[in-house]
Amino acid sequence: MPSPALTVALGSGSSGGSAALARTAPSSSLHPSQVYLAPRPPQQVLDEDAYVGAVSSIIQRDFFPDLARLRTQNDFLDAVST
Repeated sequence: MPSPALTVALGSGSSGGSAALARTAPSSSLHPSQVYLAPRPPQQVLDEDAYVGAVSSIIQRDFFPDLARLRTQNDFLDAVST
């Protein structure tokens, strides 16, 4: 028995026929009340300082991955110059 099938609907247009795909429901589809949803873990509310620190570290990690190396290099050059 095939899983959700794709049917091709041929439309009549000026360019001959255009094909469109439409997904049909499987024969053993579940009712929305029969779907199991896993319980969500409790939310943790952060204070502003913790939130800003977490977002800052994410931005630094994703957009400026070499920042730690550059800071270390800058500290080294400052120490050498004095």
